[in-house]
Amino acid sequence: MAQYLDALYKVEGKEMRPEFHGLIVSLYADYGPDKLLQFLKSSDNYPMQDAMRICTLRKLYPEMIYLLGKIF
Repeated sequence: MAQYLDALYKVEGKEMRPEFHGLIVSLYADYGPDKLLQFLKSSDNYPMQDAMRICTLRKLYPEMIYLLGKIF
């Protein structure tokens, strides 16, 4: 699944509709958590609160720290 997400983001990139960026955050958290931080750094189109909630539920601490740094 993570390979598909990587390929999709490489093709569509920032032109992908923003609601899909939020979905990708959730899917990376479930199926490719090692790639989530890089995605968070490369996109500004995901809902910040949703991303924080997802990372909190899954205890993805480096991702949470990054998101908190972006917020403050």
